[in-house]
Amino acid sequence: MNKSNLDPIRPYRPGDLGAVQRIYGQAIAAGFCTADLEPPHQSRWDEWGKTHEDPRFPVYIWEEKAQVLGYCSLTPYRPGRRGLSRTAEVSYFVDFANHGRGIGRSLVLHTLEQAVALDFHVVFAIILEANQPSQDLLAELGFSRWGYLPEVFRYAGAWHGQVYLGKVL
Repeated sequence: MNKSNLDPIRPYRPGDLGAVQRIYGQAIAAGFCTADLEPPHQSRWDEWGKTHEDPRFPVYIWEEKAQVLGYCSLTPYRPGRRGLSRTAEVSYFVDFANHGRGIGRSLVLHTLEQAVALDFHVVFAIILEANQPSQDLLAELGFSRWGYLPEVFRYAGAWHGQVYLGKVL
């Protein structure tokens, strides 16, 4: 069996949307993993799907035994502004029962390799300030803190900030 048959990372397929929504829903329920407070309306998922039909903005899936356990995506930064076309946002989410297994790290590393092949120059992530595990992971992968927006996220009766982490490829 060749490595490609053993590799748990593959491109997103439209049939994966339910699993992606389930994993994202876990992040919403956990708090401090996304700024969404409730599951997005289907129209937003439809828009997300259309964005990622573009081969320059892929989504990668981690699948084991026919079960999606995580995903990572590249999303355009300020679409329509050609001078920013080589910059993308990276986002990743992992099924909570599978945290700590290196799935997020592997997905982000794979996505970064693909970003280079897709001729991106910069990737960045927007992380809630309280999400220290994601900040730590991205720092280990060569991201550094490029910005901070204080008190932009209201959750659990308090204001929280967002951290921008970036990497030149």
